Amino acid sequence: MRNCRAFGAIVVRHERNVGYGAAMQSLIRRARELKADVLVTLDGDGQHDPARISRLVKPIEDGIAQVVLGSRFMDRNGTQTCQLTGNSV
Repeated sequence: MRNCRAFGAIVVRHERNVGYGAAMQSLIRRARELKADVLVTLDGDGQHDPARISRLVKPIEDGIAQVVLGSRFMDRNGTQTCQLTGNSV
């Protein structure tokens, strides 16, 4: 978490594991308190590349979209990859 804070991230955490839903509720509540324009979440397992955040939020910043979702099941052209099959097995 120190690394995240060093780069300007605001870290929201619970003292104990209360589940994904409670974590998201706390995160959204904090974003509202801060009057955040954009909220980005990443899992800590390395499946999402933080270097792509600026590309992900660009449609919001440009006023084209209100919500943008990234998916590890899509390639750069927006088509499903074989990873989808591997995850369902």
